[in-house]
Amino acid sequence: MVGSIIEYYHPELTHIKTDLHAEILMKAQQSLCPVCHGGHKQPSTTTFTVELGFGIVVVRDVPAQVCDLCGTDWLEDSVAEKLELIIEQARRNQPVVEVAVWQQEIQAGSINRERWASFVSPSC
Repeated sequence: MVGSIIEYYHPELTHIKTDLHAEILMKAQQSLCPVCHGGHKQPSTTTFTVELGFGIVVVRDVPAQVCDLCGTDWLEDSVAEKLELIIEQARRNQPVVEVAVWQQEIQAGSINRERWASFVSPSC
């Protein structure tokens, strides 16, 4: 029979099937978007923007999990920690607008210190 599924029963192996089913179900639930309940979280990138009162900082191409339906995004803890370092540098320099590209910031270490040091903030 072409296309048929044959399943063999063995009492000692039923727990493997049950464990595999539970693992598949858990992974599907983890990737399900908790916001729209219709999309799934997929590895992607996002743009992170923060208003600091004195100016705005934008970091482009930040690695994230993004819902393929509604676009909601989630950041890993390690990514958030690196963003905090970038934002802290901006607080010290107080630019009106600062746009950073994630990959350039990370390639230079945790923060592109030369670019931040050379940035001249306007005097108020």
